[in-house]
Amino acid sequence: MTDVLRNLVGKITFRNSDNLQLKHKTSIQSTTSNTGQEKKKRKSETGEKVEDVKLHHDIPNFNNSAKYINDIENLIISKLIDGGKESIAVDHIEHVDISDRKTDEKVVGKKESISSKLSKERVDRMINFDYRYNKIKQRILHKKVYKHDHKTNADKKNHGGTIDISYSATEVVGHGSFGVVVTTVIIETEQKVAIKKVLQDKRYKNRELETMKMLRHPNTIGLQYYFYEKDEEDEVYLSLVLDYMPQSLYQRLRHFVHLKTEMPRLEIKFYAYQLFKGLNYLHNVPGICHRDIKPQNLLVDPATFSFKICDFGSAKCLKPDQPNVSYICSRYYRAPELMFGATNYSNQIDVWSSACVIAELLLGKPLFSGESGIDQLVEIIKIMGIPTKDEISGMNPNYEDHIFPNIKPITLVGVFKEEDPDVLELLTNTLRYHPCERSTPLKCLLLSYFDEIKRCDTDAHAKAQYLRIFDFDVKTELGHVPSVELSTTEAQLKYPVT
Repeated sequence: MTDVLRNLVGKITFRNSDNLQLKHKTSIQSTTSNTGQEKKKRKSETGEKVEDVKLHHDIPNFNNSAKYINDIENLIISKLIDGGKESIAVDHIEHVDISDRKTDEKVVGKKESISSKLSKERVDRMINFDYRYNKIKQRILHKKVYKHDHKTNADKKNHGGTIDISYSATEVVGHGSFGVVVTTVIIETEQKVAIKKVLQDKRYKNRELETMKMLRHPNTIGLQYYFYEKDEEDEVYLSLVLDYMPQSLYQRLRHFVHLKTEMPRLEIKFYAYQLFKGLNYLHNVPGICHRDIKPQNLLVDPATFSFKICDFGSAKCLKPDQPNVSYICSRYYRAPELMFGATNYSNQIDVWSSACVIAELLLGKPLFSGESGIDQLVEIIKIMGIPTKDEISGMNPNYEDHIFPNIKPITLVGVFKEEDPDVLELLTNTLRYHPCERSTPLKCLLLSYFDEIKRCDTDAHAKAQYLRIFDFDVKTELGHVPSVELSTTEAQLKYPVT
């Protein structure tokens, strides 16, 4: 450890045990003054928005890999010096809806680029343009829309026609980098729906509509209608009329946090089962990687425990011969291979994200809550330990020869020592550095963690039957699984192994 410290290049400025910043210098310097002027000076030197200014820290490439890894090494050791290795940060970080930067790939060009968030002015204009104005005026909106038929995977547009629907704008329930979401009721059918309005930027490829057309599963949000329209500045917007769900999983968790209590473990189990069931479908049938699994993108109905995956704005069918952007997925749920700059990652990044979501439901706060891309990897290493050479190779072979300083990790056992052993089995099978060592969603469904809702003599099983979460159509759920395995797999998904 002494040799590593002697060779470190960096200046470390401490603010607290889990909130520090780096600025490269030719040698290590220590700062001891705690006066207000000195703090102000250090703040001006380092800056508060390191991640925005030094974007290369979050998007490592092969040219700056050594620099990136050295930064990680520096931060690991500085946190150990500051006492960070013994426990998870006690300072609770408010889990606001941070989605980092939404990313979409460019239509033209070999390299994929990052699109910036919509400006606040543009979001406000989107709201005022249609929904808020019509809410105040109580106007009925009439739209010519394309109705999607999930049975035939076709819509009216294919036949050159549209249908008419009417609705009165009601409530803006969300807005962000993607656009605006409102809830309303279709007058003709009296059906409550959510409408997601997305700016169509010609510079970037938006796959969300085409992805939504491919989906037909009880645990993925359904597309009812869609239509295009222009605003007063002649910008084109796509509106997706979607299934309505009362809450996001993030809102549900915050409810229990505000009450200073835990989410019921059985409720978590229901949501986790449906999450893996939905991912199994996405990965196997349409072959889609969601790439942004997080509590805000998971919708629930607490009254019935029903569950749906939503927001397919970052989703993509991954192909082995095509590179992908590594700066994808919200930071707290970002798989480690993405932080190592991998561009040939697999659907298993969704499994890592899902495990992080389940861990957050159990803890009431994110398991890994880094303040930047580098810090996020450090938070993972503090709990998971230093990855082995084989694990690094599995994430990104370009880094396999790098040797990290050895540390004693907290471990998942240490974090979840009060939980049932079945919970630990699920998390240790999904939170693995090497993507190939993570359990697939299908294998997760077979773990003993879900036995409680499979046993016929329990109230939980009766609720599960009501939700029809064990309705398991082989063609729908598994796609091309060999027929010799079907009967066994189907039975295990419905009933625990005895």
